[in-house]
Amino acid sequence: MLLQYFFTIVFFVSIGGGDADLATDETETDEEITEEKEIEEDDEEDTDQFEVEFSELITVTDELVTIEGSTNLEDGTILQYEIENILNFEQWVDGEIEVNDGSFHEEVDISDFGEGDVLVWLQLNGFSQSEELQEIYGPMGENLVGDRIESSEHLGNYITVDEIHERDYVAEPVVYTGSGDDFIDIDVPFDGAFLLEITGNSDGRHFAVEGFDAADNRTHLFVNTTDPYSGVLLDPQGTTSSFEISGSGSWEITIRSLNSARTVTDSITGTGDEVLLVTGETRRAKIEGNPNARHFAVQAYHPNGGDLLVNTTDVYEGTVRMSPDTFLIEITAVGSWSIEIED
Repeated sequence: MLLQYFFTIVFFVSIGGGDADLATDETETDEEITEEKEIEEDDEEDTDQFEVEFSELITVTDELVTIEGSTNLEDGTILQYEIENILNFEQWVDGEIEVNDGSFHEEVDISDFGEGDVLVWLQLNGFSQSEELQEIYGPMGENLVGDRIESSEHLGNYITVDEIHERDYVAEPVVYTGSGDDFIDIDVPFDGAFLLEITGNSDGRHFAVEGFDAADNRTHLFVNTTDPYSGVLLDPQGTTSSFEISGSGSWEITIRSLNSARTVTDSITGTGDEVLLVTGETRRAKIEGNPNARHFAVQAYHPNGGDLLVNTTDVYEGTVRMSPDTFLIEITAVGSWSIEIED
């Protein structure tokens, strides 16, 4: 009876030990399956990702914008572009470029743009692509990865290029001539501020040129003299649309672009009324002028407004502060003057 009891205990102990080993084997098997599943999922994720290679070159001339580049994006991928004149946002053009054989190329005609630098915008996104490409890139480009990829809630994953390019384009001047008193309408071929080059009153009588806007409001008395006159003046608002001329003898008025003004980087000399473009850094200006003790004024313009640097009827020599971002100087003078700019 005792022996039977012993065998019974041994039997149950053996069975219990077998279950423990089996449980251990099953646990290890489950962990291995989980690890394999995670590896498979990681492989699937890696397979879904599309590592984008993308490089572009944008060149701009007065009449043409060229957008080109290379990429590993699939054939048929659409890139969207928009080109704007930053001086006149009503002048813009947009379109699409298709990737083919690892490259893209588009030439855009901007010959009808007026003066002004251009903003070139180029974008790759997922939602503009065909259904076939959205399966590769993701509907919102979520599969696109790489150094150039940006991400946002509304656009998903995308690439954006945003560049401003300079243009040397200068609109042709418009010339008006006449004799004696007259009232003329003018056509300004560019937006914003413009220059007036005026000559007249060779006989030294009274000569005046006054501007009016489209509503017939006076804009500025540009010239009022009894001397023979020749000078370059500024319409800072660019709202003048007609002139009233008072005088005897012939006169000439030329509408010119700001870009046609003489440029000063360090020092310059001149005579009479003139407008100058300023390049380089500015902090102070040494100014001399008004040898005949007439009226002499120097006005500086910068993005935040203007500064009246000099305003006198005395012979003048002095150094004045200039805003560091001054881009334009207007001189009102009779006789010679000089300006030396320092940073």
